[in-house]
Amino acid sequence: MNVDRVNYLNNGLMLVSLVAAFILPFEVFLFSYAILGPLHYLTEISWLHDRQYFAPRKLDWVPLAVLGLLILLGAKTIMGDTIYGWLENAGLKNMVRFLGSYGYDITFVAFGLALIFVVFKDWTYRSAAIIILLLCAYIFHVPDPSIPDSTISKISYETYQRKVVQPYENKWNDPVFKLFGVYVPTLIHVYIFTGLFMLFGALKGRSRSGYVSFGFFILCAIACFVVLPGNSGILAGTWARTNYAETFSQLSIHLLEDFGGKKYDDLLVKSAFGGDAGKATVNELIFSNPLSIMFARFIAFAYTYHYLNWFSKTSVIKWHRVPKVRFAIVIAAWVASIFLYLYDYEVGFRWLFLLSFLHVMLEFPLNHQSFIGIGKELGAIFSGKKPVPAKVKQVQ
Repeated sequence: MNVDRVNYLNNGLMLVSLVAAFILPFEVFLFSYAILGPLHYLTEISWLHDRQYFAPRKLDWVPLAVLGLLILLGAKTIMGDTIYGWLENAGLKNMVRFLGSYGYDITFVAFGLALIFVVFKDWTYRSAAIIILLLCAYIFHVPDPSIPDSTISKISYETYQRKVVQPYENKWNDPVFKLFGVYVPTLIHVYIFTGLFMLFGALKGRSRSGYVSFGFFILCAIACFVVLPGNSGILAGTWARTNYAETFSQLSIHLLEDFGGKKYDDLLVKSAFGGDAGKATVNELIFSNPLSIMFARFIAFAYTYHYLNWFSKTSVIKWHRVPKVRFAIVIAAWVASIFLYLYDYEVGFRWLFLLSFLHVMLEFPLNHQSFIGIGKELGAIFSGKKPVPAKVKQVQ
């Protein structure tokens, strides 16, 4: 299948993803994330590994993988109280709390580190740039509340507002946290980066079908908000409400706050500390607010097409051409992950969090290579340079 046919196929996949997102936005997203997601993570990491993660040096990926593991260790809601308690009892209490407080800073460092690795090969320049990067991470850090969670129910309302609500409002409204703590691992990865990959491919090959696909990709996102605005379609069922609320509710609230023109800081706090009453309030907003439904469409479309786009590129990037043993391990791990999600969606989400986050962070060097490539191609177009002719090849 040649590149033009792949682009036409992707236009159809975008349309299918969009229609499905309109019909059952929450269910489609949860299904795609649980069924298509793990296979995408496993196959992409395998593909990146064979290409040295698009980094200049062979071991440049190791720090990125370590940072992904550190984020997992600091994510109390992902690890669960039992495992978190084991880590604290093992003498790692201060470490895991430190990592929990600096989670989004770690993502920021990983993103910057990948850029440093791509731009600089010499360790003299790399070391200087890393020092500057760590200084920026320190400057941009916003501290968490200083009061332990276990004592929240015992303090007065005034103390609660001063020591819990206000610090979390400061953090949740911080632009660096918004970018690297909320959007880079989620929508920026699945929509913005996917779109930039498509644009880079179209520019590199001066592909008319590639430009059309990129334009259609943008139109599909716009359609999530302008087609049937305010129409909730088929309401989310009990399964979708329960599992979405336990995994991605805060993403929806951040979107409503950042792009809906309203303040939901109190709901963000309630979703974390408000107990059953707080969760009920949050759920009512997410599953009944018309704007929230439109955001759910976009999330479902972005994630579903992100996965389908990857699988459609088999003949182009050949991610399936790996040793048979590794491929068998990938399939076995994928099947196991599906059973885990079927057993308990929240358990599956927790245990596959590391795999999901790892594939985001290990892709950072490729992201930066694409940004640089787009700049070079645009520069060549504006300067009037023609692309170097390539042999027309039918990819089997």
